[in-house]
Amino acid sequence: MMRTGVRVVSCAAVVAAMAVVFVPRAQAQKDSSDAERGARRARQGAGLRVGIWSTSGLPETSGHSYGTWPMFEGYFQKGLDQHLVLETSVGLWRRVQTPTGTTGDLVRAYVIPQLTQLKFYPATTPDQAFEPFVAAGAGLTIGIDNREAVGGGILGGGGSGTQLQAGIGLKGSAGVEYRLGRLFGVAGYVGYQYVYFLESFAGAQSYKGFIAGGGLTYRYQF
Repeated sequence: MMRTGVRVVSCAAVVAAMAVVFVPRAQAQKDSSDAERGARRARQGAGLRVGIWSTSGLPETSGHSYGTWPMFEGYFQKGLDQHLVLETSVGLWRRVQTPTGTTGDLVRAYVIPQLTQLKFYPATTPDQAFEPFVAAGAGLTIGIDNREAVGGGILGGGGSGTQLQAGIGLKGSAGVEYRLGRLFGVAGYVGYQYVYFLESFAGAQSYKGFIAGGGLTYRYQF
């Protein structure tokens, strides 16, 4: 009878020891998993950025003036962990070549980068309001060349019509984000963007230059 009691007590002691060792570890793993899921959810978002793209090296034809739009970008992002975000964006930038005389080519060139990039927050987690980041990515770019002859002649032999051209885009940037609350935040950035078209597009094959801008982010919590 006493031996049976000793065995029962021994088994209970072993079970208690296992509970002391493994239950806190399982709880810690659960807490860590919950924290990761919360971080991924907190990093989800979508937004709009507006900036400048200081392209260089683009050819200019005499007898024409040139103007550009700001660069617009819409994007959404998915949190991967506390420090990494996968962002997908679609941008739009326009350059217009306008004849200064009575004849020439009116050329509207639209560059539409569709990029996927990794954004890295090296020093902060989603519960902090001020977050520096670096980002880099690549993707497909579409160019739309829309031109029409003005007046009685055509300079450069471009002709009228619309053409599409495919290219590859690369972008790297660094910036800061500031949370205005649980749902909204603002960001500013500087960087460099390079687009290489498979064939000459609106008089050039590569569009490249420094970028800078800012935007608003909405962080949806679902």
